[in-house]
Amino acid sequence: MTKIPFVIAFLTYFTAFATDVIEQAFVDIDIAWCMEPECFEDGLWRLNRSPNCKYERRSPVIRAICDIESDKDWRTADNWTIIIREPKPSYEENESGKYHFFYLQKWTFDGEPTYSISWNANLKGEPVHDHAQWKLGDDYTYSKHPEEDIHTIEGHRSKIVLNFECSLVKYPEPETTSWNDYYKDAMCNFSMLFRTEELISLHRARIWQLMKLKIELIRSDNYDTEEHMEKMVGHAIKVQETWEKYALSRAHEVSASYGRGSGGSLGGTTSYLDLQVERIKDLLVVYK
Repeated sequence: MTKIPFVIAFLTYFTAFATDVIEQAFVDIDIAWCMEPECFEDGLWRLNRSPNCKYERRSPVIRAICDIESDKDWRTADNWTIIIREPKPSYEENESGKYHFFYLQKWTFDGEPTYSISWNANLKGEPVHDHAQWKLGDDYTYSKHPEEDIHTIEGHRSKIVLNFECSLVKYPEPETTSWNDYYKDAMCNFSMLFRTEELISLHRARIWQLMKLKIELIRSDNYDTEEHMEKMVGHAIKVQETWEKYALSRAHEVSASYGRGSGGSLGGTTSYLDLQVERIKDLLVVYK
C-alpha cells in the first residue's frame, strides 16, 4: 500500500513529459536566473523567487529553427508540455556535444493556468545536464499573437518566443519563396533586420537539411573503400565550412560599405541571405 503514492507520482511525472507531436518553429530564447543561494530548494529543482533575487541573464540562448516536441492539440489544451531542443550544428550523427533544451509546461487548476520553464543548465548557464532538471519558476505569463501562430512565455527578465510562421514545415523550399509579405509589418531598419535574421535561420536549416542528404548520398554510393567514402564526406563538410566563412566575411564587407549609415547591418544580413539562396541552389544540383 505504501508504494501506491510513489506509483501515482511516477505515472504523473511520465505523463507530464510525454509528447506525441513534432513540429518546427523559429525559437528566440532569452533566459534570466537568480544567483542567490537562499532562493533554492533541493539544489536546482525549484526556485523560491523573492524581491532580493539577483539575476544572471543570457541573450540569446537559442535563436534558430528548432524541432518542437509537444502534446497533440496543445494550442487548445488545458495542460501541455513543450520540449525545445537547441539544434546541433554538426552534420554527423555521432556528434556528442551537449546543447540546451527546455521544457515549457502549462497546468490548469480550478480554471487558472500556470506556466513554467525548466532547462538543463547549471548556475553558469552551461548545458551540462541530460534532463531539464532546473525549474526556473512556475510564475510566467503566456500570450499568443492575435492573428499568427506565434506564442510567447515571459517574465522575470526571461522571454521565449515560438514562431511557427517561420519553419521548413510551412516553407519547405524557402529558396523559391517571395518574402515581400513577410516584411509587411516591418516599419524600420531594426524590424527589417529582425525579420531578415529569422529568414537566415530558416535558410540555414534548409542548408543543414540538404547537407545531411548530400552526406547520405555519398555514403550510399559504391566507393572502393570506406576510407575513400569518409574522405569524400570530409571534403563535402570542408566545402560547406569554407562557404560559411566566405559568406560571413562578405556580409561584413557589405555592412562596412555603408559607413556609419543605419542600414549597414541590414545590408550585410541581406547579402548573407542572398548568398544562402545561391548556396541552396548549388546543393540542389546534386539531386537533379
